[in-house]
Amino acid sequence: MSQKQQEWVVALPMYDSSARLQQANDIFYSHLKKVLQNNPFFSNNDNAPQLPPVLTRPTDYIGHWKSGNVLFSQTCGYPYIKSLESDVDLIATPVYNVKGCTAKGTYSSVLIVRQDSNYHQLSDLEGKGCAINAYDSNSGFLMFRAALSEVVHERSTPFFSQIAITGSHLASVKSVASGESDVACIDCVSYEHARQDFPELASRVRVIGFSPSSPALPFVCSKQCGEALGAALREALREVVDSEEPEIVAARKTLFLDGLVFLTNSDYREIGHLEESVNQKLVFPFGG
Repeated sequence: MSQKQQEWVVALPMYDSSARLQQANDIFYSHLKKVLQNNPFFSNNDNAPQLPPVLTRPTDYIGHWKSGNVLFSQTCGYPYIKSLESDVDLIATPVYNVKGCTAKGTYSSVLIVRQDSNYHQLSDLEGKGCAINAYDSNSGFLMFRAALSEVVHERSTPFFSQIAITGSHLASVKSVASGESDVACIDCVSYEHARQDFPELASRVRVIGFSPSSPALPFVCSKQCGEALGAALREALREVVDSEEPEIVAARKTLFLDGLVFLTNSDYREIGHLEESVNQKLVFPFGG
């Protein structure tokens, strides 16, 4: 099947949890689509892919990334290095203007507890309950383990008394705020979005520390796109991120998107190396 015959999808599922973010992502894609339409790969190519009119909002993220018809999307670094390298190619890594992120394209997670609790550092939480969004999350689980591995060493008994699997960072924030869990590890960008979208909820938790850093969530496309289309996507993305048009400037501000870097597979494999290091210190998941 030619690229033109393929039914392609575009999605930005990683930071899309509110009406405010969805509107900003819709604007971001509308500008990206406009730039792509004027790119020679599309304007001078009768076999170029048909650009989707609007964003897709998948619920099965792994299925989406593995579908083979992803023209542009964003994934998490942990599933990327564990199961997606053969399915998608890196386009770029976003730089976010959030405390915990760097201009090198890295980010970290915040460790949160209830505002009225007496916990001040991770070591205070031994025997308490934690919340994670998913076991395949870099920011919500692996970085949580990495932070704990800096506190306890060669532990083979559980540090936490219980683990609640919430399904999302926002749900983990709610779990801590309600008292169902005592601590959670939240992607620093997701946390800042929660502060913007749900200020009352965010006011009921506080940050007691940061996790180690990791490569930020990469923009990707399916392997079927090929090198030429990947280069066109990279060029268009750079133009959108650099654009001074007021509408896209406002959308980028909403998304905290401040720039791009171009990390490699080798950079993302550092996540796997970190996991190996953590596993030497902590029996899965948090000491047993």
